Amino acid sequence: MRLAALFASLTFLYACAPQNAPEDQSNAPAPARPVSAAKASEIKAGVASLLRNWASAQEQGRWDEVKSLYADDPNFYWVERGALAYADHDAIVAGLDQVTSMNATIKNRLGDIAVTPLADDAASFRAHLDVDFTSDQFSFSMSGMLTGVTVLRDGRWVFLQGNLARTQTGGE
Repeated sequence: MRLAALFASLTFLYACAPQNAPEDQSNAPAPARPVSAAKASEIKAGVASLLRNWASAQEQGRWDEVKSLYADDPNFYWVERGALAYADHDAIVAGLDQVTSMNATIKNRLGDIAVTPLADDAASFRAHLDVDFTSDQFSFSMSGMLTGVTVLRDGRWVFLQGNLARTQTGGE
């Protein structure tokens, strides 16, 4: 009898509990499928190549190429030192245009790249980055971590979101 009463109480509690499923799931993302080992290796190589190309294109002043490495996507944003630096693709392109006009010289040292595949067309990354920036107006050096999310668009990896966190400052 006690067992039946306990079962009835639990059944009642479950029936009265709020359901957590959203009413409209039309905007819910599709569940991620596991990435195969071969695909994971391909993704890691592609994203690491994006990071190295990004660093070298800046050093060589290939600014149009650098601009093309950021996703033109409504979900794009870039954070630097804890603050939103670029809220969309147009803002980061304008920032790069400003760097171009400053006659800037950049030296990047990128290392400890780690890539985590999230899906066949998305991956997160982290890397250590040292930057020396010199221009007609100012210069600075910094050491930090670059983290973010990349997406595969039109057969190439681009930055969807980025975060550059300073770990050590130099002369500014």
